[in-house]
Amino acid sequence: MAEYYVYIMSNWSRTLYVGVTGDLMARVNQHKTKTAQWVHCQVQHNRPDLL
Repeated sequence: MAEYYVYIMSNWSRTLYVGVTGDLMARVNQHKTKTAQWVHCQVQHNRPDLL
């Protein structure tokens, strides 16, 4: 059975990236080198403690 990982990553501007991948190390590398393909979704919240 294939293994998949759920990840939550952030950048310096505090943007959160959430996803699922079968190759976690490759995905982390893509995130660090800014070569990842992303599907964007904007979520708004009213929780100042999350900022």
